[in-house]
Amino acid sequence: MPKISYDPEIKESIDSLLLDNIEVEPGKAFGLPAYYINGKMFAVVYEEGAAIKVPPEMVAELLGRDHISEFKPMGRHTMKSWVLLRREDPAGFAEDRELFQTALEHVYVLSKEEKK
Repeated sequence: MPKISYDPEIKESIDSLLLDNIEVEPGKAFGLPAYYINGKMFAVVYEEGAAIKVPPEMVAELLGRDHISEFKPMGRHTMKSWVLLRREDPAGFAEDRELFQTALEHVYVLSKEEKK
């Protein structure tokens, strides 16, 4: 399996967006920096971007934005409900704060539903 890389500057930018929330748990997924809520991953730093899990009905609308594409880790199949955000400058991820919040809230609700 090829080694997947990530940009440490993107990780720093995303850390500053997410880790001020005490419910967000930093972790790893396939050796990459990832972010969890209630033990469920909602975001991961991947290569030159960050992937987030959003409600399925949002995917088509988000894919219409210039900096967002399907998330196909390692060139495999598209991950359902996941999109990949890319920014020229790592600081630009601050413009996606609401999307990261949407991902966090979406996965939080999913985690609660699974526990029922």
